[in-house]
Parts: sequence; structure tokens; C-alpha cells
Amino acid sequence: MTLVGLGLPQVAVEHARLAAAGADATELQSLLGAPDDDRSGVLLLTCDEPGEERQSHRAGVVRALSERADVAVLALSEPPSRIALLMRCLDFVSPYLPVADLHAVAPAVNGALRTLALVDGVSGLRRPAPSVVQHGLGLVPGSRFAVDLEAGTVGAPNTLDAVTKSLPANPVATSAVVVAADTWYPLLPGAPAEPTVMLRDVPPRTFWGARRWAELTVLTEPLETVVERALQQPARPCTGCARQVRQATCPFCGVVPGQPGPHVSTSPLPNHDEVPAL
Repeated sequence: MTLVGLGLPQVAVEHARLAAAGADATELQSLLGAPDDDRSGVLLLTCDEPGEERQSHRAGVVRALSERADVAVLALSEPPSRIALLMRCLDFVSPYLPVADLHAVAPAVNGALRTLALVDGVSGLRRPAPSVVQHGLGLVPGSRFAVDLEAGTVGAPNTLDAVTKSLPANPVATSAVVVAADTWYPLLPGAPAEPTVMLRDVPPRTFWGARRWAELTVLTEPLETVVERALQQPARPCTGCARQVRQATCPFCGVVPGQPGPHVSTSPLPNHDEVPAL
């Protein structure tokens, strides 16, 4: 299958294709490939800033113009480090899964990620929502706030210490992606000295709406465990396009599948010992 990223950070991948920031419709269609290039389908993963739908709209247009009927779109709005780590995880398992299964696995992997950030203000923060008092404190020069995306909390910087100490340290079971804006990475409590990936060329005032910030995302479970759990959901034949899917709504045609069908076998994933740190 083919995995294509649209509006994603330019992170190193082995199998996936990442669209350039200014790619036009023709370039995007070439990334999808011709219908005969890959019989197992295409997953087009998009990421927009909070409150925007520009990339997901572009993906819908490209899919509509494409000659392929096996293109599934997954639209997300996540911090740069989170979407980069998600893409790397999906890139690793993509050779073993058809596109419908990869589409089902992606939310499970995203749910196994943990994102922490240190920001200099909260006026542009939409998720999680800061308090009125924190908005006021953000006007004071030199202010810093700790954000825990999964816990949905905004607090003092020292609140990240306990969280980072609780994160798994096994390099096989967890991978770390760090995004640093300006020189704030050393200020992020508990950040690894040598993260798996360091992203620096990220536009300012991105997901966090802050001028200065640093963020860390880790995978909190072994990747193969997350994938196997996601694939326990039985596949069902879609009554619209007859493809076997595991989602409540078919990612290809949007029709709700029929009754459960026979389990769809997939190529076995590598065992735990064979999964490298991403």
C-alpha cells in the first residue's frame, strides 16, 4: 500500500511519501500513483492547524480528481512532534497492512502517544483550554506554562517533572520526537538528551499558538502491541464498495459496512525483538 502525508513535518520515512508544502494538485496526484501501481490502496494522512481544514480539503479534492477508487483520507489536527511520530510509526507498519487496516490502526497509535509542551503564553492555546488566571499570567514577561495534552492540563513548568519521570524508558517500547522552537528544548523538563528525531524547521505560532515553545511526544506502548489491539476489531464487507473494513464508516466510500464478515488475514508483523526504535 502507499502512505502519503500532506501538511506534515518533513520527518525521515522509509516507505511513505511526504508532499512538499507547496505541492499542487498535479504533484499530489502523482504521489498517489496510478490505479495499477499498488493494488492494496492509498492512505492520505493530513494535518491541519486547530480550527482549519485546508489540508483535509486539499486531500478531498485530490481524491475526487484521482482515477483511484481506493484512496482513504485520515484528517488530524495534532502538534508537530505528535504527527511526525505517528507518521513514522505508520511508515514502519505500512508494508504489512492493507490501507483499510492502516486507517484503523492510525487512531490507535495516536491514542498511545503522550505529548508534553512548554510554552511562553496561552492566549493562542485552544487545546487544552487555559484558565482566565493563566491568560492573565501569560501577559507577564518571562512566563512559562507546562501543557500535558493527554491529561488536558495547563500548569506551572515544574508539573512536567513527575510526568516525564513516569514515561517509559525502554527504547524498543517508546520512541521520542522533539520539536524545538528557538532555544527552548533544554528548558523542557525530562526531555531526552538525544531524542530520536529533532525537528527545527517548524513555522512559528503553530499548534500551541505561542511565540516560544518546545514539545515532546513519546510512544507509551510497544508499537506491535498497539497494532495488534487495533486489529482485533473484525473486518466487515462494505455494502457500498465491497471492501473489507474495520471502521464504523467505510474510509473509501463513506458507507456504513454490513454485518461482520470473515476475518481478513494480513501479513504478520515483526515480533517485539525485531522492532527497532523509530
